Amino acid sequence: MRLFLALATALSLAAAGCSAERPAQRPPASDDGRSPSAVVAALRPLDACALGATEGLTAVGLGPHRCRFDGQAGQDYLFLVIGAYMDAATRAASPPEEVAIDGARGWRRSLDTGCQMAVPVGADLVIRVSSLRGYKSPRPQSHRCADATAAAGRVVERLGTPAAVSPRPPRRDACDLLDRAAGDHVRGLDLRFDEVNYGLDHCQARRTVPGGWSQEYSVQVRYGRADPRQKGTRQISVEGRAVTVAETSKDCEYGWAAEPSPVARPELSEIMVRLRAPDCARAAELAPRVMRFYVTPPPEVAPQSPIPLPHS
Repeated sequence: MRLFLALATALSLAAAGCSAERPAQRPPASDDGRSPSAVVAALRPLDACALGATEGLTAVGLGPHRCRFDGQAGQDYLFLVIGAYMDAATRAASPPEEVAIDGARGWRRSLDTGCQMAVPVGADLVIRVSSLRGYKSPRPQSHRCADATAAAGRVVERLGTPAAVSPRPPRRDACDLLDRAAGDHVRGLDLRFDEVNYGLDHCQARRTVPGGWSQEYSVQVRYGRADPRQKGTRQISVEGRAVTVAETSKDCEYGWAAEPSPVARPELSEIMVRLRAPDCARAAELAPRVMRFYVTPPPEVAPQSPIPLPHS
């Protein structure tokens, strides 16, 4: 399993009672010769809403690396996620149609709910843009595939000048946060970005079990708003922050607002971080580390350029 993690800096957590941080897991090179760390370094600063901006649609940021593009209520809309995981086994099980997008490689798949276009940027990571059916939409499926293909073309064009769609300083990716904060807790586990809706904004540390896998730890970053009245939760303070704790018989989640989001909507006004661990003792141990690494500049790695894979 290839691990798409950013390279970690040598940072001491002595103030928190921890030893100096060990180096992050070093993933092998991609099949195409690209360094996964370089690919993530190129994706991390990209603004999803700027990358997928579409005339006539309103961009709504859902997370640092996710954006929805809305038209009229109930009509078709676009959804873009940066850094979704898609390995060779997934492609083999459900082969997409390979297409050329302005000289770059693209994968197209028709779905019951719409049409997806994936722009691969490494062996296992893609930028995915989907045209999805609105509940009032009378349009045929072919129109959605045309919309998704056109949107992917705009993405490829804008990736030619990534600085133009990276207006803010680089954000953190979830696997960098989890790997550096969890340390030995995630040694021997597979760290991978979300396959579907979150991409770089959600990282899972997985353990292989008979018949599949189980999640041991995860970090998710999204836009939202803290709700202290959420049923089945309790409130505590960690590092001076209000934290919502949700505990089950299987795991424990700590959630908190890290900072204001760039979205001018009350329900999306904060950047929420969610840490999930096997139990609350380990969540309590790791939450302060995630908070501190969140405000630590990401490691400096030369970004992959060009970002899209060329069409063969």
